[in-house]
Amino acid sequence: KKFFYSVGKERRGPAEWKEFVSLFASATVTKDSYVWYKAMGKEWKRMSDQPELLAAVRAKTEEDLNSLETENALREVSAIRMQRFIRKWLAQKRDAEALYDEQEDIEAFERAPTLFIPPEEEEEGSRAE
Repeated sequence: KKFFYSVGKERRGPAEWKEFVSLFASATVTKDSYVWYKAMGKEWKRMSDQPELLAAVRAKTEEDLNSLETENALREVSAIRMQRFIRKWLAQKRDAEALYDEQEDIEAFERAPTLFIPPEEEEEGSRAE
């Protein structure tokens, strides 16, 4: 079906069902708007005078909102899970880097223990010469 609708005194349309529901959800079309579609004959009627159409639009709007809320909730849960994963990964990475740096320092010291001269001894050694 293609729907025509009024906004103020201006007639607009055609709108496919999905767009018509969206117009209702955004309050462009309200229960006080005049609407027309081919099966109605020649007369435009208020949405409030067409209980079946109004109920169908409201039901679809509610269904879309519930679907959107569910989708948003799932996105939020996914985002929280991703944040937790990233935090855990970063913590593990920091721990691994700290361990690697510590191990690297130990290995460097073990490879060249004779090259390490404490600053105090170095000063005393340079005075003796």
